[in-house]
Amino acid sequence: MFDVSKKYVKLLTKKDKIYFVLADSIFKYEPSFSGKPKKFFHLLHKGIEVPIFIASTNEFFNTGDTLFFIGSRPIGDTTWLDPFSNYEAFFLTYSEDSEGIRFSTLQSSNNANSLDFINVRYHFEEHHQYSIGQPEVSSQTVNGEGWVWELLSPRDDFIQKDKFTFIRNLYPSPFADSVKFRFFALSPKFDSNYTKHNIAVLINNDTAYRNIFPAGKNLDFTFQYPVNKLLLGENVFEIVNLGTYKPNGQLVVPDVIGFQFFEYESKDIPLAQDGFASFRIHKESIPTKLTINNLRTQIAFVIDTISNQVGIKQATPSVNFWVNSTNRDLRVNINDSLFSTKQRGLHLFVYDSIQSSIKHLFFADNDTKIKDNINQISPNSIFVAIFNGNKLHKDIADFFAQQGSNGVERAKDGFVWIFRKKKLGLRRNLKLLGTLHH
Repeated sequence: MFDVSKKYVKLLTKKDKIYFVLADSIFKYEPSFSGKPKKFFHLLHKGIEVPIFIASTNEFFNTGDTLFFIGSRPIGDTTWLDPFSNYEAFFLTYSEDSEGIRFSTLQSSNNANSLDFINVRYHFEEHHQYSIGQPEVSSQTVNGEGWVWELLSPRDDFIQKDKFTFIRNLYPSPFADSVKFRFFALSPKFDSNYTKHNIAVLINNDTAYRNIFPAGKNLDFTFQYPVNKLLLGENVFEIVNLGTYKPNGQLVVPDVIGFQFFEYESKDIPLAQDGFASFRIHKESIPTKLTINNLRTQIAFVIDTISNQVGIKQATPSVNFWVNSTNRDLRVNINDSLFSTKQRGLHLFVYDSIQSSIKHLFFADNDTKIKDNINQISPNSIFVAIFNGNKLHKDIADFFAQQGSNGVERAKDGFVWIFRKKKLGLRRNLKLLGTLHH
């Protein structure tokens, strides 16, 4: 509980993820915290103490130490997001009345079973516009009223948009046949008996769902979608209000929906995004091991939020990549970095295992300079060549055959060819994972 006699440092978060704060950043706002016994620090969220972990070389909170905790998105009283704030507040205080709540040490086992996939359910929601609901002058909250991601109408003087496009990274496992989507939108009640909502959902230009809904009732629908139609990584979603028409062909107006959120449920490959991974794993009766192949760091900080345990794990250096090729563009993920291009031809990606840097070079179908670039790649590196052009020049094809490529002769229009190779002299254990989606 808040105590006016104590001093507090406010920590603001925006997402449900692990946050770390350097001690010096805290001392900047409250110098008296420096040098205090770390066991008496407490972190409060909405008046309730939550566990923390302080990485320190001794029993005191000093310069060079780091505070770890689980942050949160801004949560409303009855809504997924707080429409009046972009941040969630945590308060760090010092009190010798009791010891603070801490994460215990995460236990590990050498005889753990490996998980091939994880069951996920992700909720994606943003608030950018306000749906007024039923058009009337009233101070009460009416049907269809609330904050939404986007307002959509086939024709409206104020709402100039009939479709909304957004991109989300998804990593469905090949162990799943399909994934489940749920979409939710607000619908005001109109006086017109003709008003209905003709809604379509497109995923990567494929019509995944289409239906007509009555006006005045919130749209809440789910559907299954085949895994083999999704791209591993970036997927483009479109929500479209197609509009409905009277028997004489006249478009029915008004016709407005307020798209609010969507959910994704699947068996997923355990991969990180922007250096962070969060999964719900059912409590197992035997020790379980989960491998995440694309973390960008050699040290991983792990928190088990069920048992409130924390561990710092040494990671094995590796390179994880996958390729998505469509009619419009080429997308390549290397670890948790994404590269996208519309260029068609021969692409060379070079990963330097010492510098941990990634370089992309592009060549035309008949540009033999790629041979010199590959020959000049220093040891302790890896390269990935991808061809999505018309037809590979014979000299280049022969060169890659000498490098060990099987099937380079198929590198032509309509077939995406991929070749990866480690350069000799590697000092690190590099692991290659590759996936191709058309």
